[in-house]
Amino acid sequence: MHSTPTVCLTMPCHDPEGRLYRQFEAHLPTLLDVFDAVTAHAKDITHAGMVDLLIDAGVEVRREPDRRDANGIPLIGAVRRSCLQLALETGASWVLYCDSDRALHWAEHYPDELAEVATQIRAYDFTVIGRTERAFTSHPRIQRDTEAIINHVYGLLSGTTWDITAATRGLSRPAAEAILAQHTDDTFGVDATWPLFI
Repeated sequence: MHSTPTVCLTMPCHDPEGRLYRQFEAHLPTLLDVFDAVTAHAKDITHAGMVDLLIDAGVEVRREPDRRDANGIPLIGAVRRSCLQLALETGASWVLYCDSDRALHWAEHYPDELAEVATQIRAYDFTVIGRTERAFTSHPRIQRDTEAIINHVYGLLSGTTWDITAATRGLSRPAAEAILAQHTDDTFGVDATWPLFI
């Protein structure tokens, strides 16, 4: 890791069974090479060996309980804000928020593109990183159908045709600080409400 973090990758890591362990073991060095700092939000049910692997590699890990609303739905907005807070604590000027499985896939298959994205997010306060048509169609149909509706409704509201459901975001420090200070959406709706808020 670099001494003065400029771009920090922050990711939620929900993996009770350690299914991503081997992929982290193989591709965490790429993530650590591309980013000045890497942080992870791990629920307390995340596989202990996975957490140890991350910490031993130099990833700053925050462990928190698995928080859900009264209906048992995960409070993903709260988790994402916790990820942002942890990233800012590294001193980073820019943050790339990305789910851990997506970050690992990127590092494994498209490391040059990942490095380019880490550079390009510095051009804006807030960057929505979507998927190509090929990548979008590689997901299960139930996910594609649902996310296509969400993206369509977002487009009607915002006038853009973005893929907001990939949940990968580039944020400047001021944008991340604004979300932490003023945005309280705890739901999955943050896919849409973060870009609308910014």
